[in-house]
Amino acid sequence: MVIDSEAHFCDNARMQLLEVIPIGKGMSKESLTYFSKDTFPLGSLLSVPVRKKYVSALLVASTSVEDAKSEIKSLPYEIRKVEGLVAEPFLTSAFMKALSRYATWTLASRGALLSALVPKNISPKGAPRGAPRASRVHEFFVSQCEDSERLAEYKSRIREDFAKGRSVYIAVPTAEDALRIHEELSKGITEWCHLLSSDMTAKKLEVAWSTAVLEEHPIAVVATGQFLSLPRADWGTFIFERESSRGWKQQARPFVDYRTFGEMLSKEYGAHCIFGDLVVRAETVARFESREALPFGAVKSRLLWHNKAVLLSMRTTSELRPKDEKPRFSLLSDALTNAITKTRTEDGNTIILTARRGLSPVTLCADCNQPVSCNKCSGLVTLHTGKAENFFLCHRCGERRSAAERCGHCQSWRLTTLGVGSEGVETALKTALPSATILRLDADTAKTPKQARALVDRFYATPGAVIVTTEMGLQYLRSEVALVAVASIDSLFSLPDFRIAERALALLLRARSLAREYFLMQTRLPESPVFSYAERGTVADFQREELEMRRTFGYPPSKVLLKLTAEGKKQDVATLMEKAVESLKPLEADVFPAFVPGKAGRVSMHAVVKVPPSEWPSAVVQGAVATLPPSVSVNVEPDTLL
Repeated sequence: MVIDSEAHFCDNARMQLLEVIPIGKGMSKESLTYFSKDTFPLGSLLSVPVRKKYVSALLVASTSVEDAKSEIKSLPYEIRKVEGLVAEPFLTSAFMKALSRYATWTLASRGALLSALVPKNISPKGAPRGAPRASRVHEFFVSQCEDSERLAEYKSRIREDFAKGRSVYIAVPTAEDALRIHEELSKGITEWCHLLSSDMTAKKLEVAWSTAVLEEHPIAVVATGQFLSLPRADWGTFIFERESSRGWKQQARPFVDYRTFGEMLSKEYGAHCIFGDLVVRAETVARFESREALPFGAVKSRLLWHNKAVLLSMRTTSELRPKDEKPRFSLLSDALTNAITKTRTEDGNTIILTARRGLSPVTLCADCNQPVSCNKCSGLVTLHTGKAENFFLCHRCGERRSAAERCGHCQSWRLTTLGVGSEGVETALKTALPSATILRLDADTAKTPKQARALVDRFYATPGAVIVTTEMGLQYLRSEVALVAVASIDSLFSLPDFRIAERALALLLRARSLAREYFLMQTRLPESPVFSYAERGTVADFQREELEMRRTFGYPPSKVLLKLTAEGKKQDVATLMEKAVESLKPLEADVFPAFVPGKAGRVSMHAVVKVPPSEWPSAVVQGAVATLPPSVSVNVEPDTLL
């Protein structure tokens, strides 16, 4: 193919053929070729035309046009001209090596990964700072203990690395975690402890980035995973705090798991890597048990608490009701109401956790048992309180409509609500405790971090206040209170997800860590072992059983999961899945409808393949994925199969 007509105005002897990696979520091509009369150093960030727009691209190879005539003729597209230079080289060779390794492991293009790993609105300047240190043997560590103990160990590691001229990257899953951890770790080293957060303004972020890059002294950086490209030559340790959080894994393409990439990056730097949490994932436990991971400080089999845990059944016992009467359920038990009242008399505050927001997470027809769903995307809707009337809200696409309706399937008026939501708990508390200050912290009352922090500040400043929150709100609640209670997380157990027990236990123990005196757990499922483990703090027993279950059914860490997803018209999706299953042979693929349906008039299907870790990524999988159209998403080690 010929070079763009603009090239004829240039001297071929001076013209360069440039291979670049286009950066963007939808970039399926691994690399593209352009020409320029200018010479750029490898690693430069260039502006290049892709279709009808310009995108940033990383320069990975450069040759003269004279030396590449045969290559030019074989290209299936017309070569276009580079627009210009965006930034001088700033990514380290260690980062680029880790990127290539991770691209192979996760079956994604380097360009798509760069869009998630290189922060936007950053103008890189200068070469990596920090004197390179002789690489030590890379080692992987695990820390499983209470928050205060882990943070103390992190402080010791920072001092140790500083003394050896090495920098430390403390990675966290959310911007709010970054603020909290930075506040704690920066004490005594404020000058050399830097915060990078997506919550910062573009100007402040650029200043913070440049300061961290140009500082000659070893530094400690507290940041989320998208800043792992920070170019320094002296990294000594990468710490991944709260490693079990779902915030590490992107929920959209290219599905980057910052923990996995970060560990690969630490290997390329010859740095240590630490995964820490109150309760680490089963995958991490398996590595510790096989001695692939070493203990960093404590790896506790049982968490000891100074508070008292009490399990409260929300079911009415059979001895207290007639045999022919159905079990009765209460939103707030007498024990919880009495505990809140007693706490308030002593000016103590109370945190109440529930799994879902809204009045009720699910509404069913009592006649045909069909759930009320969204008219736009077919997802389940949640009942919310409105000023004039209650309404149904889809938490997936945002559709809102009046709740005064019949069943869309059989036209019955008998719609029944199921489950416990934060609004429902708030309403019940205001009825039971009319004189109390009742606050609610969820995605409906706090749409920005600033609003969430304002609510939390008001809560802590009001003696005897009660705040109802969801999992989202726990990250903003930092200080202990007298009483923490779980109104209900039972709806989590209705999800057919192999990670749900692990997620539920982590949520319970996180809530318990905020209780100074009492931790109450209401449930309609008192027989579930998760509540018993949370009450006793015996995390090792839970992890042992969890690992055995996963080995039995072929879930991580015993297998690597590959999930392919297609959405569209029913026949088109079926055809795509048939071709995908055929190309994956001799590997077996399980095909099933997505738990969350596609948008109106469309279906969504998954195909899941399980591969032994020693064989990943197999040539069969790589070949099959390479033939898939861009409409099929590829997710390696998904957080959920739903």
